[in-house]
Amino acid sequence: MKAMSTRRGYLLVFLLLLTPVVATAQAGSLSGFIRSDLGAPIQGARITLTSSDPSPVTLLTTSDAKGAYHFSSLPLGTYHLQGVLSGFETRQGVAVSISSTSADATMDLTMNRHPSGTGSSAAGSRPQFAAAGIRGLIDPGGYSAPANAAAASGLMEGVADIKRTGNDSATSPSASASCALEPALKKGVEDKPESWDAHLRLGEFYLAHGQPGKAIPILERARSLNRDDQETLEQLARAYLKAEQFDAAKNLLTTLHPDQNIAEIHRLLARTNEGLGKFAEASHDYQLAANQQPSEENLFGAGYELILAGLPKDAAGAFEAGVNRYPRSIQLLIGFGSAQFLAGHAAESVQTLLRAVALNPADPRPYPFLAEASGVSSEDAERVHAAFENFLRISPNDPLASYYCALDLIHVRAANDRRIEDLLQHAILLDPDLVDAHYQLAVLDAGRGDYQHAAQELETVVRLSPDHKEAHYRLAIAYQRTGRTNLSAKEMQRFSMAQEPEKAGTDVSIDKFISVLDTPDSIARRGSLCPGDSQ
Repeated sequence: MKAMSTRRGYLLVFLLLLTPVVATAQAGSLSGFIRSDLGAPIQGARITLTSSDPSPVTLLTTSDAKGAYHFSSLPLGTYHLQGVLSGFETRQGVAVSISSTSADATMDLTMNRHPSGTGSSAAGSRPQFAAAGIRGLIDPGGYSAPANAAAASGLMEGVADIKRTGNDSATSPSASASCALEPALKKGVEDKPESWDAHLRLGEFYLAHGQPGKAIPILERARSLNRDDQETLEQLARAYLKAEQFDAAKNLLTTLHPDQNIAEIHRLLARTNEGLGKFAEASHDYQLAANQQPSEENLFGAGYELILAGLPKDAAGAFEAGVNRYPRSIQLLIGFGSAQFLAGHAAESVQTLLRAVALNPADPRPYPFLAEASGVSSEDAERVHAAFENFLRISPNDPLASYYCALDLIHVRAANDRRIEDLLQHAILLDPDLVDAHYQLAVLDAGRGDYQHAAQELETVVRLSPDHKEAHYRLAIAYQRTGRTNLSAKEMQRFSMAQEPEKAGTDVSIDKFISVLDTPDSIARRGSLCPGDSQ
């Protein structure tokens, strides 16, 4: 009995000793939303969560399309939470406690645009772009006044996105840049501090994972160890570009002897000059690159930079030359059609974009551009509608196929409300966050006097896109028509506040048209940091 009692005593002591271990092993979670100071969700922000107790640990995630983030399986304790995104101010961060009484914590973050409106980098603030050319293309008072300003802006954003995707391709992560390689690459530099190749490979690794800040000093060291290596120069220039250190990139690239007419150097110079706001020079650089290497990318760049320079007629000529060389290039036809539209030739633009669609009706790229251009021009309405109907037949599960078909019917008033409503509802069923479909459905509801349903759709629009001016105005009207006067007054106030920048002439955001500047979407497409890393 005594032995049994002794064993029970040991067991009790053992269980008591286990108690604090079990408590320590408790885990919680942290989630929230990250938004701009205007309330818009921010996608692609880099969220870091750091704990220094008992040892420093940094966790990383990225905000999704709704601005949401989430960390799970967090040991109890105090953390430091911070969000970072190019073009927004980097704040000091906030302290968050994960305790036993509130294991599932929430914390929302707000990020303000950089005071300059464009962000900053290690080399100083981004340049203030000479925006007159761009504004002339998309402002109602510009020389493309006959064209619809919203359509012009949409076309330019679309072309910029094509260009930006090409920029990102050179530094996107691949199987050769697996996070598992980082320790070996770092050890290679430690073991061989005078090895140019070891530094180059580690610098390329960080650049491929979207960390130019880490890549630059390593690549600069590689450059000092081997100044004649072309690959090192190009990778260092790319790192400067990704860090938006455009002056540093240009100083590096112009150190080459004038006889070294290398296409890639001209292409990098073109991107550098775009970042500096020297769009005509950038077009010239792309043309020099095309003279040596007449690729679709170089020919597309030569035309696009002329759009940024506010020279759509010249841009159309450059794109047309590219199309003549590559008659089956959908992206060059998209550029050509967009330039024609911006030059005030909407009918010709529709013809060109229909050519792009005909090359491969299953390719989704031309349809957004055709939707924008055909909304202004009534030329070839039957062929345009047939193209959208065919796209819907080919891609019945693509929400945009249903949306564009509905939008085309709205433009030409070629169907009753029921057909349009069915298409919009189908698009929303496939993608509940498709803002434009909700908005068009609200307009349809309001048009037939159903302000109750219109208000519901518009509430969804302003939730998904808080800076949607037209939605705030229409929601105010819908609330007024349904007797909700207080809510109507609040929405009208939000609309009035959104109008204030327009009065000041600052409603045109130039950044979104500059392909070398990051956007949340381009950051999301690029590689993510490896676990435990922070930029």
